[in-house]
Amino acid sequence: MNDFIERVVLVARSDGQRGRFGYKKKYTISRRGDSVIVRWGRENLPEYTYQEQRKDFPSAELAKAFVIEQVYKKTDKGYERAGV
Repeated sequence: MNDFIERVVLVARSDGQRGRFGYKKKYTISRRGDSVIVRWGRENLPEYTYQEQRKDFPSAELAKAFVIEQVYKKTDKGYERAGV
C-alpha cells in the first residue's frame, strides 16, 4: 500500500435544517492508496466525536475519483476548502 496520504478538509456553516443554525460543520476526506476514510461532525467538538465511514476500492484511481466526486458534491452544498 502507498504511504502517501491525500487529505481534503471542507467546512460550512449550518443552515439550521438539521441542527442549530450557525454551527460550523467539518467534512474530512482522507485517501491512502485504495482506501478512503470520510469523517464528519461539528468543528467545535473533538474529532473523536465525529462520525466515520471507510471505503475500500479495487484501485487507487477509483479511490481518487471518489474523493474528487465527494469534493464536488460538498462544494455544491456550500462547503469550502479549509487550510490543513
